[in-house]
Amino acid sequence: MQRWHSGKVQWWTLREENLLERVNTPFTASRDEWAEAFMDLAKLIVEGFETSLIREKLDEAKTPYGKDDRTIALLEKLMNKGDASGEPKKLEGLRTVQYLRSKLKGHVGGSEAKEIAQEALTEHETFTNHFKHVCALVADDLATVEQLFAAAR
Repeated sequence: MQRWHSGKVQWWTLREENLLERVNTPFTASRDEWAEAFMDLAKLIVEGFETSLIREKLDEAKTPYGKDDRTIALLEKLMNKGDASGEPKKLEGLRTVQYLRSKLKGHVGGSEAKEIAQEALTEHETFTNHFKHVCALVADDLATVEQLFAAAR
């Protein structure tokens, strides 16, 4: 993200300067700290994409999209344009971050948030391990997105 910010890429903008420092791996067993880490990560990454520019790229490629399609869906359409090989590719890491943000912090947590936390602990043993796992998926997605815009030049 720092490289995108420093390089002033057109398709992503740092919305809050302090987000680069605020996004940190949670190191405690606190569910709140883990949830907050995903909230900050979503704000940093997903909210930074320039949706209008993504739509322009889709228009140039004559790839249809809905007026209500949000950033991740638009990026996936761009990623899958011209690919009729079957199952469309998904940005799993970005989708996971956005899902966790909405379920853990964006809405009232409740029992669903507790279930999600328990699943994360069952599968990854700690919130730290789970966060690192999701960040690895996000890193792959961001490399894919970067390639999409490099190829579109």
